[in-house]
Amino acid sequence: LAASTCGLGIAAGSTTVMAIALALPKVEEEFDASDSERSLVASCIFLGMLIGGLVSGILGDHMYGRKSCIVGFTVVIALFGSLTSIAKTINQVASFRFLAGLGIGGNIPAIFSYMAETTNSSVRGKYMTFVASHWMFGSVIASSVGWIIIPREDSLRVFHLGGWRLYFLICTAPALLCCILVSCVLVESPCYLIEKKKFSQAAFALQRIASFNGEKSSDTKEV
Repeated sequence: LAASTCGLGIAAGSTTVMAIALALPKVEEEFDASDSERSLVASCIFLGMLIGGLVSGILGDHMYGRKSCIVGFTVVIALFGSLTSIAKTINQVASFRFLAGLGIGGNIPAIFSYMAETTNSSVRGKYMTFVASHWMFGSVIASSVGWIIIPREDSLRVFHLGGWRLYFLICTAPALLCCILVSCVLVESPCYLIEKKKFSQAAFALQRIASFNGEKSSDTKEV
């Protein structure tokens, strides 16, 4: 369940990246974008991912921990992904895409760090591969949904949104679901808690992880 939850966070990033690739022609048409504006909208999300990745390590290692970073960065993805659907100008679209990129770039290292710290070395590779595969899964889902939603701007509308705007809104669903599941299912990384000398919380986290894996947790008393 934890691996699926983390995988959903990866899928949230891929759906957001794929969304602009599919919706860009319609966005250009609506705002009569120039070549430079089109290039800005297409690329700014990757600049955000670069900065988000650099910030994520500092926040996750020294300030807030893995779980809090996953929740926080996923909220950023959902928030600015949703705001893109109501953007009034091409510059707003670019700004929201950049900020969503911050969330994606921050989320990915936090998720993989969490998985590395909470899985046994004998199965770590399997779970890391499973989580990584959700990027492709999210891309396929985003492409399929875009194929259905974007051409039907007039006939398919929700909350007065249709076409690419509705598509951007729908693409935030994995991020919203991930936020809920991470908050309810995941515990903080025991490695982070031990490093911060929060030994009782680390013991509780280890017990929760052991119970999910169906293992005995008697060794956690030594933490």
